[in-house]
Amino acid sequence: MLNKPQGYLTAVSSAEGYKTVMDLVEAESARRKHIYPVGRLDLMSEGLLLLTNDGDFSYKITHPKFNIVKSYIVNIKGEFSEDLFKRIKKGVSVEGAGLLKAKDIKIAGKNPGKFQLLIGLSHGKNREIRRLLEFFNLKVISLKRIRIGGLELGDLPSGHYRILTKRTADLAFKQ
Repeated sequence: MLNKPQGYLTAVSSAEGYKTVMDLVEAESARRKHIYPVGRLDLMSEGLLLLTNDGDFSYKITHPKFNIVKSYIVNIKGEFSEDLFKRIKKGVSVEGAGLLKAKDIKIAGKNPGKFQLLIGLSHGKNREIRRLLEFFNLKVISLKRIRIGGLELGDLPSGHYRILTKRTADLAFKQ
């Protein structure tokens, strides 16, 4: 389990010279065990990212048919209203992406000019949260994945990782 910081590409390598999440893992250990990131977090997103060498585990975490909910805290610049919140909850159809809609969405905080949402996704289309909020002309200030299924990021510092036992990793399959 890695707490991915912003500015790292979720990939094993980058032909364009970006720093990758693999740069945060001990090189010899990663090479010897052939680990790779499970799913994705875009370059500017942060938070919980799993790395594995188990294809079956990776498939079950990422394929929508297993309905594993990934939860995010999203800080947004913009004015909050109940009508806007209802429209975000309803979702939107975007050309090329289909329906963008959160499985769960809750208000986590409100201040003048900005607000915070707790969003749960089970499909995780490419940049789904950012694209959904951009549709409503909202600017994402920060986006952090905090949970996959029943597995929580907790207080793991940004840029650090820890090895999970099978029992702990399997919490990802609990809702």
